[in-house]
Order: sequence, then C-alpha cells, then structure tokens
Amino acid sequence: MRIAVSSWSFRTALDSGELKFSQVPAACAVLGFELVELNDLFLRPKGRTGRLLPALVRTHPQERLPDLGPVNLGALESRLRAAQTQLVCFTAENDFMPEEPQALEEQIRYVKAVIGAARYLECNMVRLWLTRDPVRTADVPAPTVEAFHQVVETAAKAEVRLALEHRPGPPEEIEAIASVIEQIRSFYLGACLNFGHLAPNAWRVGLTRLAPYAIHVHAKSRAFDETGEEKTIPYPTCLATLKHFGYQGTISIEYEGTGDPLENILSTRTLIENHW
Repeated sequence: MRIAVSSWSFRTALDSGELKFSQVPAACAVLGFELVELNDLFLRPKGRTGRLLPALVRTHPQERLPDLGPVNLGALESRLRAAQTQLVCFTAENDFMPEEPQALEEQIRYVKAVIGAARYLECNMVRLWLTRDPVRTADVPAPTVEAFHQVVETAAKAEVRLALEHRPGPPEEIEAIASVIEQIRSFYLGACLNFGHLAPNAWRVGLTRLAPYAIHVHAKSRAFDETGEEKTIPYPTCLATLKHFGYQGTISIEYEGTGDPLENILSTRTLIENHW
C-alpha cells in the first residue's frame, strides 16, 4: 500500500490563484510525499477571477475540455521531476452518459487524449466517471458500455489502467459501476473506491461490492475528532475491507474540509497508517 496526495486537496488555493497547478508536486514533496495525483479539472478554462467556471460540469463537453497541449504537459513533467515525485493517477472529468447522444464520441476522444497525456507523464492510472451526475439505475445503456470497450482498448495499448469512480449518491450507481467492470472484464478497467462517496445508509454494501475491483482508492477527509479519527467516514472498516480483499495499490488523499489543508493532509496520512 502506497499513499499519495491528490491535487483536489489544494483546490481552494488552486481556484484562488494562490497556488499554480504546476506547483502541486512541490507542495506534496514539502509534506514528505513522493506520489501525486493530478486532476485535469484544473487545466480547464477559468473565469475572470481565476476561478473555475461555475457551470463547468454542466456545459456541453466540447466547450470546456482541458488543455492537454505540450506546454501544460511539459510544465507538469518538469515540475514532477524537479520535485522528485511520481504521478500515480491522472483524472478525467468525462461523461459517458451525456444528454446529447452525439456528445459521446467527443467524450471518447477526450478520454483517449487523457490516456495519452498520462502515458506521456509516465503515469499508468487514469480515473474516470460513469457520468457527471449520480445515476439512479443499475442498468447501463449499451452505448456507454461500448464507449468503455473503446477506451479500454486504447488504455491496454498504452498500458494505462482505468479506475472507474462512483459519485456520492444512491447505491444504484455502485451496482452500475460494478456491472460495467464485469461486462468489460479487462485487467485495464477496475474501480476507484472513494471512502467519502459511500452512501451513509448503505456504505457497507457499497464498500464490499467495489473493494474486490479496486485498483485505486480515494481517501476523502473533511474533519477529525480529538482522537484523530475522521468524523463521518469509518476508516477502520474501509481499510480493513481493502486489506481483506488484498488491495496493494495506492491510497490517494483527498482533503476537502475548511481547515488548513497541509495539516489535515498529514492527519489523513497518519489515520491511514494507524489503521493499515
């Protein structure tokens, strides 16, 4: 088991302009982390204030794609090397169940570009979504399954694995994701299990359904009690379940509370280490 830090943990500083996206590897290195996860969300167009456009995830996919050009990727590559850090996961904000069917082809091309970017950055993991909003049915449309077939084929050629993450919401999404993975049946497609996205009324079911397929993990954290435990997420059970199913991949910290991110990233690492 390895522990990384996701750039999502620095989202407030990134949105305000206090921290540049290319500076994330150095910020992680200062905290003693060698492993980094980068969200391509922060390579997308910004508004006049420097903040991400509020309607980012609800606009047409052709309008708000990230800049994966050589300038941005070259800057990230040099900063990762300078900080002596390794990129373990590159995330995509895809939607394989768009409202407009013709948008699906654009989304497939986008994900293939992200796979290429990950390969360029010597990263062998890309995080994907099923769709932008939580689904409320376990039945996945045939075009969506076919889209995964196409990107998995590209991923296999690039030797990049695709980790399908569940959104916060109803347990139907958990079943839908497991269904896609079971239909594709490829080494290059698995689950990205997010501790903080499990429904409170069904977290144990979701955990045990996806843990066998987990190839990447997001350790969400928001606030801690006086003993150092996360207040809303059952870390002991989450980590014990991963160990039970033999998980040996990376656990990436996603701090999204209102406190000091540096202090709380370290608190999350301590929590993981204590229970692992």
